[in-house]
Amino acid sequence: MKYTFVVLLLTLFHSSYSQHLKKTEVKEITNKAVVEILTRLQSHIVISGKKLTINVFKISNGSGSAHVVGDDEISETYFFTVTDAPADEGPIFKVFSLGPFYGPKIIKTTDLGDNYVFTLEHYNSGKREIHKIIINLNKIIYQ
Repeated sequence: MKYTFVVLLLTLFHSSYSQHLKKTEVKEITNKAVVEILTRLQSHIVISGKKLTINVFKISNGSGSAHVVGDDEISETYFFTVTDAPADEGPIFKVFSLGPFYGPKIIKTTDLGDNYVFTLEHYNSGKREIHKIIINLNKIIYQ
């Protein structure tokens, strides 16, 4: 008798929950900025630190840019989303972009709690350079 009652409760709960789910839909994305970023996406990583969660998106310069004066190499820009509470309701998200860079590579990451430091190596005037990117919830500093 108890087993039947538990099964009945679970069935009712499941059907009630299922009624609140949205119907699966296919939607075309037409926002030009979103389409441009998604079609040029080279890589994406997620870094969860002590206090910050950072999404790092590496975006290429896109098609047709090879004939632009001063842009004869493949350049890449980074987009960062930063939040201090990704799982909480109503988290604060900030989005930043940084670039362009030629041949960039993040070679080190350091979690300092309220700040996260990326060490970036890239080409500048034919030479490899190393810079720091300091990220917190309010800003990005490029050194």
